[in-house]
Amino acid sequence: MTGVFVEESGSFAELSLVETERGRLVLKRARDTALKPDLTAVESAAILFVTGGIKVVEPDCNELLLHQIEFLKAWRNIEGVVKIDEGGNGNGNGKTQYRMEYLLGTTARDAFVTGSFSADMFLELLAIVVAIENSPTFNYHGDLKPENIMCTDNGIKLIDPGYFGPLNTIYGREPRVPVTTAIYYPLLKPDDVLALGILLWECVLSLHPFMHGNVDDESYDESLISAELLGEVAKKERVGQHIYSAILSLKLPGNLRSDMTEAMERFLLKALRLKLNEEGKLAPDSGFGTAAEFRNSFAELKASGGLLWRLF
Repeated sequence: MTGVFVEESGSFAELSLVETERGRLVLKRARDTALKPDLTAVESAAILFVTGGIKVVEPDCNELLLHQIEFLKAWRNIEGVVKIDEGGNGNGNGKTQYRMEYLLGTTARDAFVTGSFSADMFLELLAIVVAIENSPTFNYHGDLKPENIMCTDNGIKLIDPGYFGPLNTIYGREPRVPVTTAIYYPLLKPDDVLALGILLWECVLSLHPFMHGNVDDESYDESLISAELLGEVAKKERVGQHIYSAILSLKLPGNLRSDMTEAMERFLLKALRLKLNEEGKLAPDSGFGTAAEFRNSFAELKASGGLLWRLF
């Protein structure tokens, strides 16, 4: 779903998505009759898989909005997911109207800056993702990032689900197009568990774990990267998952915070599906298999007093 930020009130305004007789979706902002009804949604970027790499394409925006609406309708009973209402607009012209609930609050990105995003709020986020994971349909969000996490008086709310699948683009109908944030989904698949690990790094270490790096770049620390991890990165490079290679330039949590404990470092690395092998080098790890496993382990770490949170 698309939101409009109202600067004077510091909130996300309610939007109406109206489907016209021709099947075209248009946006209307609540309480703003001056907004022309034929204003269409802003074009979104998508990532198209091609042989030997990836490229950004322009998707069919109306089709993407329909997919997002289906996601949100499927999650209607999940607390913490932005709700939409469907119904007529009262004028009898046969149009279908979808309305997003009004949200008052800030994004998690803003909360990161002010230091107001707490470990309890992260636990609340985990609970929402677990509920989505256990839903019968569309059991992934697909675009977990601070800008899509709203901190409101009624708790955490998730907006703007991503999409992975067939989509009309400027190149025609494509069978496999992720519309998401690649830096939080470096494997370019609906993997909310890995996205949660990346978010946790931002919460604890005040930075995104994947810096610029490439399998052909000699800037990474050879003494830190195991042959196994290097081989895995090279394998993903060959199938076009270039973003994942940035993991080669990863800095160990203990080198980023002087108060880092071994337990917290192990947790952070496991959240990125990494571990330190017997030689003290970064190696692949199975990580957390589900959001529920991630949530339970995080709650145990917090209860034991071993959790470190962000320094401001």
